[in-house]
Amino acid sequence: MKVRGRGSEFRHGEPEHHVVSVDGLALTVLLRRGARRTLSLRVDERGTRVDAPRGAAIDSIEGFVREHADWIQRHVARIAQARTEAAIEIADGIRLDLFGESCVVRLVAGRRTAGWGDDEMAILLLPAASPLPALERAVRNHARQWFERRVRFHCERLGEPSPPVALSSARRRWGSCSRRSGIRLHWKLALLPVALADYVVAHEVAHLREMNHSSRFWALVAGLYPDWRAARAALRARAGCLPEFVTAADTGGMPGVESR
Repeated sequence: MKVRGRGSEFRHGEPEHHVVSVDGLALTVLLRRGARRTLSLRVDERGTRVDAPRGAAIDSIEGFVREHADWIQRHVARIAQARTEAAIEIADGIRLDLFGESCVVRLVAGRRTAGWGDDEMAILLLPAASPLPALERAVRNHARQWFERRVRFHCERLGEPSPPVALSSARRRWGSCSRRSGIRLHWKLALLPVALADYVVAHEVAHLREMNHSSRFWALVAGLYPDWRAARAALRARAGCLPEFVTAADTGGMPGVESR
């Protein structure tokens, strides 16, 4: 949805938080002004953002927010629901899928670190007193090893030397590639369907040859991962909220919804 911004007010500077009164309730929005002709509204896991022309009057901006208050509330509720659904409650005996392989989580009293209970990695032992930090470390270690294998596999297919592989915790990027520092991949890909994780690896490996998103780049991706369009769409659908480990006492928590 777009509307024309009006008014003569002119402000410079960084984005600012602004409180708009909507039916007696205070709604905080992040207001960002720039070289644009229309007002635009975005709601994602970081909150509500309005992009406005530099000269838009504050009254026009507040009216725009009030006009779309119902739309904002619907998407805020949707994101809250997605966060609830993405929460993985850790308890003794649950099954956890890592890159498509299922393991049973056991909480062990007196244990200090995570460990695998057998050679098949079918049992993950966690300290009962503090399972979440140990679980994250175990998943990150497992993810690094899996990523390194898949990066080597796709690099061999592409005829490129395998670069260093590091883990990422970025809020809005699944992976990145740099000729200088190598490939970084989000560790929580381990918790998504394995095909989606492998698509991200193939995508970043293709960047070793093409540091862009040109037709040549996508041809390389197609050679490594033919069903890349479906995988990209599935990732976008999941990106609003990554899986989050929680315990029974916690409530658990990425890329959003935009209206123009």
